[in-house]
Amino acid sequence: MKNWPRNLSLITVAASIVLCAAPLARAQTITASALYIDGHPIVGRLIAITNDEVQLAADATRPMLSFDELMSITFEATPQAKKGDVTVFLADGGRLYAELLDSVEDAIVVRTLWGASITLPYETLAGVKLAHADGFAASAQLFFDALDKPLPGNDVLITRSNDKAQVMRGRLSSLGPRDGSFVFSERERLFKLDKIFGIVFAGTGPPSKNSGQRIDLADGSSIIGQVNRLDKRQLIIDTNVAGKLSQPFQLSLPIDLVKQIKFFSRRITYLSDISSLAETIEGRIHRPWPIRRDRTVAMHPLRLGGIEYEKGLGVHSRTRVSFDVNKSYDLFVSIIGLDDSVAPRGNVVFQVLGDEKILFDSGLVHGTDQPILVSVDISSVNVLTLLVDYGDELDLADHADWAGARLIKNPSQSETSTNTQ
Repeated sequence: MKNWPRNLSLITVAASIVLCAAPLARAQTITASALYIDGHPIVGRLIAITNDEVQLAADATRPMLSFDELMSITFEATPQAKKGDVTVFLADGGRLYAELLDSVEDAIVVRTLWGASITLPYETLAGVKLAHADGFAASAQLFFDALDKPLPGNDVLITRSNDKAQVMRGRLSSLGPRDGSFVFSERERLFKLDKIFGIVFAGTGPPSKNSGQRIDLADGSSIIGQVNRLDKRQLIIDTNVAGKLSQPFQLSLPIDLVKQIKFFSRRITYLSDISSLAETIEGRIHRPWPIRRDRTVAMHPLRLGGIEYEKGLGVHSRTRVSFDVNKSYDLFVSIIGLDDSVAPRGNVVFQVLGDEKILFDSGLVHGTDQPILVSVDISSVNVLTLLVDYGDELDLADHADWAGARLIKNPSQSETSTNTQ
């Protein structure tokens, strides 16, 4: 049997296909809204992106914004694009909706949103989903479970079924637009794509932490890379399309296809990414609900005021959780409220404590209230505590979110910590 190579040190990029007419051209003026890491927005006309800075024209000013100051830039006029039928999950955390064009040795070829075809080696892939989850509940569950915990040394092939999906462990040999082959029990077996839900590729450990930026495209695809500059309405990205870390590739994307640029600031530490110092969870009518990281207590995506948040803590009243911050950060920032999934129900009180002193008290927050931006100075705090207490209605529907909960260092602290790593 052939020894198929795997080198998961490669970084990939995502692309996607549009199965409809090309997006409408954006007006010559590029309107964008930038979000600072402290949660405050700025809206204006995009002037330039270069040298790790963004320039916006807003209110007669043209501020230069460092990438490390920003959480995101959202382009207001990006038209939506139809998703391709195949979803490719990348080993670097990117994702693309694509048209599968061809299979070459240890790689697939896909068509991209901007019209190019890209060859993606298997070692750059986390998984390929060939069908929609609707109607294949059992298959979808197995696929995403395998994607969360890939097996070392084994690819996983999952058949399509709503209740009795089958799983094969082995090595993928080929994956074309209509069929493919899979090495199973030392035999190479052919399969038709219309019988397969998806393939999850062998894992070699946890993925590396995102660096650079994430570029979200009009159809929901995401590219991980380093934004280089904006040149004549083309966003130039340094990335690793089917290449090695030592061989960067410059990708040119029409700005009209870009929905958002998400920045991974070195100044931010998300609370959901670090261990807590202590947790106290109580319940009156309901049992105590465990704290969830990057999900609500009911395991839904965090959603407040119609906006979905990738990071944060989902809790239920009454929950108290503490973190050792050791005077190492300037600010604690979060968006708080009752999750949209329970609105208009719920009634809680949010508090932020520093070394047991109340630094912020929301008062009663109802499920009908708008989300609240919390920004608290914690520069002299050793132990940060977040408390969600009972409101006036005991603990009924109290699905409370600390959305985007994060610690922020000042620029000098960020540079010092980076230089000492």
